[in-house]
Amino acid sequence: MFGSKKEKQERLVELVDLVAHAPGISQAELARALQVTRATVHKDLAVLEESRVRLYEDERGRLYLAE
Repeated sequence: MFGSKKEKQERLVELVDLVAHAPGISQAELARALQVTRATVHKDLAVLEESRVRLYEDERGRLYLAE
């Protein structure tokens, strides 16, 4: 019913990779690319923030890796 921890870890890595290779990507675009809901992307971003992955969001909601 629910995804495994391995699937989640793989998705988190893919999410960071997408942001790195498509700076300015939106949460909706990430959700489509990862084939998950926007709510899942939002939760994944919180997990990444807790893990100290440095992402930032501009005033239009576009995501970037912090330098």
